[in-house]
Amino acid sequence: MSSKRRRYSSSPSYHGRKRKTDYYYTEPRRSTRKTNTIIQLLGQGTFGKVVEAYDNQTQTKCAIKIIKSVQKYIDASKIEIRVLKKILERDPTGSK
Repeated sequence: MSSKRRRYSSSPSYHGRKRKTDYYYTEPRRSTRKTNTIIQLLGQGTFGKVVEAYDNQTQTKCAIKIIKSVQKYIDASKIEIRVLKKILERDPTGSK
């Protein structure tokens, strides 16, 4: 990635502008809802992109999945969230 890093966001309320690729993004050096600062793009696929971010509240690095603004991808991501929550319930420490 170039020295000018892009900030990506999944919501237009994040000071973003809609791009032709159906993503919302914010300008470089902006924080998402002031809780996360996007560092860099980690990867992308059919549903969207994954970015490395810094959580300003917990002061830890994290990954954020940004879904394309397409209803079928939004629906699929809601299913993924339910599955991940069930996994977390059954293995809260991530040891299995």
